Amino acid sequence: MSKLSTISMPPGAKDIDEAVRLGLTLPEPESYFQESVEKEPSDALIDFDSFILTESSEQMEKRMLDDTYVLGRMAVMGQFTVFYGGPNTGKTLIGLKLLVDSIQSGQIEAKNVYYINADDTYKGVVTKKRLAEEYGFNMIVPSMNGFQADMLVEILRNRTAGQNASGCIVILDTLKKFTDLMSKGMSSSFGDVQRGFISGGGTVIGYAHVNKAKNDDGESVHAGTTDIIDDGDCAYVLDIVEDNGAVRTVKFKNIKDRGDVAQFANFQYKSKGDDPSLPYMELFYSVSEVDAVTAIKAQERAAVAEKLAINDEVIGTIKECIQAGFTQKTELLTESASRLGITRNKVGKVLTEHAGTDKHQGKRWNFRVGERNAHVFFVL
Repeated sequence: MSKLSTISMPPGAKDIDEAVRLGLTLPEPESYFQESVEKEPSDALIDFDSFILTESSEQMEKRMLDDTYVLGRMAVMGQFTVFYGGPNTGKTLIGLKLLVDSIQSGQIEAKNVYYINADDTYKGVVTKKRLAEEYGFNMIVPSMNGFQADMLVEILRNRTAGQNASGCIVILDTLKKFTDLMSKGMSSSFGDVQRGFISGGGTVIGYAHVNKAKNDDGESVHAGTTDIIDDGDCAYVLDIVEDNGAVRTVKFKNIKDRGDVAQFANFQYKSKGDDPSLPYMELFYSVSEVDAVTAIKAQERAAVAEKLAINDEVIGTIKECIQAGFTQKTELLTESASRLGITRNKVGKVLTEHAGTDKHQGKRWNFRVGERNAHVFFVL
């Protein structure tokens, strides 16, 4: 936008008319107008050349983080990692224990950790605040000290723009408090913000839930769209392997990775069993990582216990029939089916599944071969 400027007249002339009448030299026409300092916005088209990286690789390398693990071998500094699991499966419990382990080992600095606890009771907040105080990490709770969940995106953008994202570790418990995981658009936009923060050297760890229905292999499936996983660097799904009332065994399975992270991680901690009053700190300090062999054995025990529970009524009736003298297979099948009101085939399947010598493997009876090759059953 242009504006008229003051024109300097030749000496002896008050205005242009007088200068012309006296035959004086006038200023060049170009000087009659001056461009205003306030210019219209440029309408120039954007082009690739405007966005070429000019920072040297050496400068960029100085801001690059070494491969440092934040939570066990599952979450790496400078990445966006998501842990999916059902309620009360141990996501937060194990995550906090691994966080404290990393702080104590000197892998990360507690002052750089911001644990945003957005999914807890007041009692839970107090308990975790004690942990934060003891180990030196920062805890933030929505609606306390003026913080609101919708401030997160702005804070991450500010950290990124101010080039002070590097080394900052943000833990979101849980993700659904900060974005709509069921919305592709919102999840994708949220992922873009995380990506900017990560590019600046920040680290984001989030916890999220799983669907109620499991897959064909009996494993949990992440809830929501895949956008968070697609935009993230690493993702795990947590499942309970066994809970025998005294000890709970759980397994993390990797469903996306970038870098040298564990494909599986197995942990055990005390089970509340029939005692829901078991203190959180007792659960916390009971968390320990176990090897694959231990986890497999726990899974096998869990499978046996599940089978026994499913077949409990039929098992009880078969044992009663054997003890009542119906020991030969044919008569045992007929009598058991009659008492249960089910087919002989269904009884026969259970009879075969639980026949053997090892009670730890769910065997509840065995048989010997009698006259005319008859199978004669007895209770273990």
